[in-house]
Amino acid sequence: MANEYTGDDNQEDERTQAVFPLDDQMDIPPLNMPVLHDGSTFDAEPSGLAGLVQETQAKRQADAASAQTQESQETQAFDPLAELDDEAAPEPQPAAPATSSFAPQRPAADDVATVAFAAVAMNPADDAALGKGVSAAKTKNPKRGMIIAFSIIGALLVLLVAAFFGTNWYFQDRVAPGVRFGNVSVMGKTESELTGIVNQAVSDSAITVTDSEGNNVKAGLDKLGVTVNVKQTVRNLLDAKSGNIFTRINPFAKQDVRLSATTDNYTLSTYLTEQLVEEQDRAVASNISYDANSKKFIVTEGNEGKEADPSDVIAAVKKAVSQPGEAQKLTVMYSDVAMPITVETATSAANDANKRLTSSLVIGNSKGKTFTLPADEIAKWIQVKPDIQKGTITLAYDQDAIKTYLSQNLAKKLDQDMVVEKNITNT
Repeated sequence: MANEYTGDDNQEDERTQAVFPLDDQMDIPPLNMPVLHDGSTFDAEPSGLAGLVQETQAKRQADAASAQTQESQETQAFDPLAELDDEAAPEPQPAAPATSSFAPQRPAADDVATVAFAAVAMNPADDAALGKGVSAAKTKNPKRGMIIAFSIIGALLVLLVAAFFGTNWYFQDRVAPGVRFGNVSVMGKTESELTGIVNQAVSDSAITVTDSEGNNVKAGLDKLGVTVNVKQTVRNLLDAKSGNIFTRINPFAKQDVRLSATTDNYTLSTYLTEQLVEEQDRAVASNISYDANSKKFIVTEGNEGKEADPSDVIAAVKKAVSQPGEAQKLTVMYSDVAMPITVETATSAANDANKRLTSSLVIGNSKGKTFTLPADEIAKWIQVKPDIQKGTITLAYDQDAIKTYLSQNLAKKLDQDMVVEKNITNT
């Protein structure tokens, strides 16, 4: 492709001066001339201002070419058009001779796709200046960056506060995070759900006791003297960690809730003895009772025996109360036990009861009429209360029995005919 130019040089100079008047002082930016795929450039003869531009451009290109030559020794410039087939590329045309004016010939339509621009090497000074410009752009307007940062922090704080109060509201009638009942997490459970969980845990806490002879019994907590307050246990679960609103919703703050229950070791021991020990082998306490024939209290002597050692079962019950919901199995041994209440203790109690029978209880009215309570009736009012655990016998009166008897018999025994009073006046 040849660079051709036809026309009047004088007319071209006039047009150039009209566009670029020499009287005005203007900074003309450097122009990069297009380069064809074969490395040739559009050439034109310098003339006037165009010549000055051409001369400046030629100097810049010479400097760029020198720098590019040095750089190409280390790396190869990437030419996207170098991979094209030689057949597809048009034949290179010699550059047209320079003319007196700057008027590069527009390439033909079929050569537009083959035009490439030479890589421009940047000298160290320009590179440093560009770096300073980028650095300055990054640090431009620091107040705006602070405003953005504070806005983000403020939004996060609002979200945290909303989440905090929302979580507290959700758990106000539910079990707080970190609360456990036995080996089960009950976080978020409602009152009705907790009632079922507690009842199931009590049922699952049955204890199987086996003796040394192979006899065994499976007993629930109620049989072993444990009285469970399910309602209070549920309340304790709902109120767990309620002392501090921050601690309450903290899942890392743990709290274990136990059963709300009372225990009775005597009931436990009695149940084990009744289930595992034959009746003739059991220890029996001495006691007293009223004999209607002799009309006095007499002593019934007890005897020594054996019992299932309740210590391990008592420990198992305590574990079931603190960590409900887990079945337990254990083996007990038998031990010889003395008479729970001695004969001497029973004899002393019988003597005290008989004194109450021999002491006459007389009731009278204001008219001198009296009524003596029969000994048989008084014997019915005397209550004998043995305490196996303490080994004692105490006596007390049945107040309800006394009131019932007196309301039925006292009026009949003390009532008398009414006598009308007469007042006589001596005139």
